[in-house]
Amino acid sequence: MVSYVARRLLLMIPTLFGITVMVFLIARLAPGRPGQTQIEGGGAMSAEEAQALAEWYEKRYGLDLPLWKQYLRWWRGMFSVDAQATAWHGEPLRPVLTYRTAPDEYYMRLADGQWRQVRDLQLDARVFRRGDPQLTALVEADGLAALPAGKAGYADPTVVLADAAAEPIEALDGALERLVPAKIPVRVPVAAPAWTDVDGEPLYENPDDPARPVFQRDGRWFVITPTLPRESWSVLPITDPALRTKLRGRTWVDEDDDYAIPRHAVVRGSIEPLSATWAAGDLARVTVQATADAPTGVFLQQPDGPARLLYQQRERVPVLLMPDGEGWQRLIGATRVEPPTVEILLESALARSGRLAEPLPEAGENGRREQRHAIVAGTIVPTDERPADRAIRRYQHETAVFEVALGESIRTRTTVVEELKRRLPITLMISLTAFPLIYLIAIPCGMLMATYRGKRFDAGANIVLLGLWSVPIVLSATLMIGYVARGGAGVEWFPNNGLSSVGAENWPFLKWFGDRVWHLALPVACIVYGGCAYLAKQMRAAMLDNFTMDYVRTAKAKGVPSRAVVLRHVLRNSLLPIITIFATILPVLIAGSIIIEKIFNIEGMGMLAFRAVQNRDYDVVQSLALIAGVLNLTGLLLADIAYAMADPRISYK
Repeated sequence: MVSYVARRLLLMIPTLFGITVMVFLIARLAPGRPGQTQIEGGGAMSAEEAQALAEWYEKRYGLDLPLWKQYLRWWRGMFSVDAQATAWHGEPLRPVLTYRTAPDEYYMRLADGQWRQVRDLQLDARVFRRGDPQLTALVEADGLAALPAGKAGYADPTVVLADAAAEPIEALDGALERLVPAKIPVRVPVAAPAWTDVDGEPLYENPDDPARPVFQRDGRWFVITPTLPRESWSVLPITDPALRTKLRGRTWVDEDDDYAIPRHAVVRGSIEPLSATWAAGDLARVTVQATADAPTGVFLQQPDGPARLLYQQRERVPVLLMPDGEGWQRLIGATRVEPPTVEILLESALARSGRLAEPLPEAGENGRREQRHAIVAGTIVPTDERPADRAIRRYQHETAVFEVALGESIRTRTTVVEELKRRLPITLMISLTAFPLIYLIAIPCGMLMATYRGKRFDAGANIVLLGLWSVPIVLSATLMIGYVARGGAGVEWFPNNGLSSVGAENWPFLKWFGDRVWHLALPVACIVYGGCAYLAKQMRAAMLDNFTMDYVRTAKAKGVPSRAVVLRHVLRNSLLPIITIFATILPVLIAGSIIIEKIFNIEGMGMLAFRAVQNRDYDVVQSLALIAGVLNLTGLLLADIAYAMADPRISYK
């Protein structure tokens, strides 16, 4: 038996691996993305804000990575969580501070190779297009060549001049891969091509009537009379899902980080056929003037030459500050665009090291993990910065901590384990109440039906069980709420949702217990009646099958009492089908019932799974699938062990 169990446990590993891969692929390849409901439902959200939120979700889940990297990233998140470590520097260690909201920093390389740091830009009111001939006399040629050129289908890239004070800094030539040309959003006019609201047909200027555009469909020309004047047409960004649906099957340019998000106009109106024979290439496209935030290159004007291109960090390094008397110093890595090295210590290890000028204050109970501290090693450089006290805070270094977290929920921003700790007791309470009742009712009922086969009890029980089995849970739960729960049209004996009354946590135990039983009555009843019907019928069938066996006839011929025949011989051998059914109960015991929890508004495991699927909460969905796989395989293993215990003829040697 031991070797058999060991083999089964080893086989669980590739099986669970296959389950995780299958669920991962289904979740990733299914339509929709995390946060899609929030992005599409945010009516007050601009196109740029929606794009920024979509990019955050993409970065959070690594959706721009290959699928195999996304899968490895998920496994890493299963056993690690992001934690914050309080930063220190120096000997003895002193606190490291940073800005609450870091100011924008730009960098400029002069013609002689020296570098400057630039802040507090004052933008010129003029915005130049990339191909404007004036730019060649105003800005450096190398900097202009580093910016993106014009691209078909997009508004021309834009350039703006700026004035600001520049502070000499260390050379950044060794860290050029960390810098990119600076871009700031500037509102610029763009031309939005127009399409019909139905089928997304491109609109062209009508040579005969400029107020009524024309379009071509299936080789024929039509004219559209807009319901609104041209200046009131609906203009949407290409990131809008409704616009993409209208343009399905059409050719359009998608968003690009180097260009303004393309805009398109959608036109509604009455349509009439035309007998014209124009060629689409000879007509101009209908466009509408709109505005969009364009990523604009920035040049800093120089007193003795052309404006120089400004750079910014590709991935922003936090600004680390340390007080120095009445002034401030800045803590940097090899350069200010490279992060310093960090050593992570537990609070207990830091306290024992003796490197602190003052002992750590007594901390309260952390609740989950011991506090981390970050020892930052870098270079101290002078700075002219004079931040106000309200503008700075202690720097908390982001680090990964080993912990069985099973991922993080995007909806609650907590780990899946924390969600399970909160919801699993609720589901277990319902399941551990319902399933024992099912067995306590169904097994004796099935035994009596088999023992009195063909009698009135058997016929009546069969009719009742068949009727119960035929009623779906969703219907019975709805009827109970409508006729025996509060707010319904019936007797209003029971509450219609939740697990406790308001303020019940402050009641005496007996009163609280009675209230909990009162709230559990309807959900448990909905689970029990269907389970009893199915299990009792299975028990009856198994016992009837064993009643026909030779060993039963032999026992009766020897004069063994009927009670002993049923309990000692028939019942034991009839338990094998029941054990098989029991193997499937373990996952249901933990996973709960989505239908019951949804109808009765119970925040258990079923509701957790329902909301995770609804919100594309990948970590929760995949973790629950993994847990369900483990429980299924464990249930089957326990069933095999129970087979051997119930029937001596079964052996796994």
